[in-house]
Amino acid sequence: MRQPRRLSCSEEDFRAYQRLCKEAGVEPQESVLAQLQEVRAAAGGTKLDLSGQSLTVESCSMLGKTLQKDTLFTELILSDCMLSEEGTKLLLKGLCSNTTVKLLDLKGNNLRGAGAEALGKLLVRNKTLQRLVLEWNALGMWEEGFSVFCEGLASNGSLIQLDLRNNQINHQGAAEIALALKGTRSCESLTCGGITLACWAAALC
Repeated sequence: MRQPRRLSCSEEDFRAYQRLCKEAGVEPQESVLAQLQEVRAAAGGTKLDLSGQSLTVESCSMLGKTLQKDTLFTELILSDCMLSEEGTKLLLKGLCSNTTVKLLDLKGNNLRGAGAEALGKLLVRNKTLQRLVLEWNALGMWEEGFSVFCEGLASNGSLIQLDLRNNQINHQGAAEIALALKGTRSCESLTCGGITLACWAAALC
């Protein structure tokens, strides 16, 4: 008896995204489908690159649910995607239980208070993420949200590299980051332009 063909991980992601959109009554975003199709066609592809695509809240929600159980992608590139704060929360909620993504790039999305809080929750729950690129956002503008982010950073044991350049982080925010880094031994590289070395040294004392 002929056995049914086993779906590859990329095919499963492609179909899962379509199915979730159908169940939610939303139209699949063509740019997302195209990228998932491209990964499906490329043998051994483990990077989902949606950089420069304007992702809707609905797409972020469906992507988050798709990535929740995904076992293929190790890199997720979402730079310059014009993510809304609600979309960011829904996407990161799904990534909280993801066990394969090691690089998350959210550069240039103007993430602020709610985004910082969602990132903090991600860092508390996700045990796999190793590199987090947050350059060109505005995470330091809201103290409360940034504090939640720093609390998440302090509790995380997997992150190795963190890029926080150009996030409007003031001296108080720098002190919070320094305190968070004291609580974690995993982070080996922190890039945070705009903050003087003297400020870091003072905060770490």
